[in-house]
Amino acid sequence: MTAPVTIKQGTSLIALVAITDDAGTALDVTGFAITGQVRDANANLVANLPITVTPHLGLAQINVPDTSAWPLGTLRCDLRVVTATGAILQTQTFPVVVQRRVTTP
Repeated sequence: MTAPVTIKQGTSLIALVAITDDAGTALDVTGFAITGQVRDANANLVANLPITVTPHLGLAQINVPDTSAWPLGTLRCDLRVVTATGAILQTQTFPVVVQRRVTTP
């Protein structure tokens, strides 16, 4: 089971994602197209995730500057990876828990 990502509503979501093969070896993601979406419990689209490939072997970065429009509760996310050769890989679905913030601006 994949551990949930927990954020406070309105904060930035910045996360590194490891792209590995079944044995856990980091893949060279040069030329890969990586996309991701966050959806609510009813499968409604909450956000398309901006994802960039980093210069580090097997790492991509999710960077959402503002999550203030995201609903509170548990959302679902996965990533779709298209390799340079056209093979399509899909990550496990993982939960994104959005909590109400206590401290406000």
